[in-house]
Amino acid sequence: MTDWTWEYNPSEEHVAGGLAPGVMAEVERLATELAALGVDAAKVGRPLDREGGLREFDILGGRGFISFLAVARHHCVYVCNIGGRGLLGGEYRSFVRSGRWPLARGSAS
Repeated sequence: MTDWTWEYNPSEEHVAGGLAPGVMAEVERLATELAALGVDAAKVGRPLDREGGLREFDILGGRGFISFLAVARHHCVYVCNIGGRGLLGGEYRSFVRSGRWPLARGSAS
């Protein structure tokens, strides 16, 4: 076990505002697991060819992703973005910070 924690950056409202409770629960579960890895969280996800920096990790069976930073000097994993692509009626629509997961038909992209 590590003494690492996790936080939304810049804020929960900015990163995850309006997401469904199930999506929030999955993001928070994964963020807790990343924090438990401590410094090794900088090796998880993409890009595969290097450690550190902004990382991406798939969620919801590849339908979405989280972007995060593992900052060793803060002992913290910062969740910076939650996004993905939704498939509705044959059309792909982005749902990055849209306030809905996935987008409802007819809503703004």
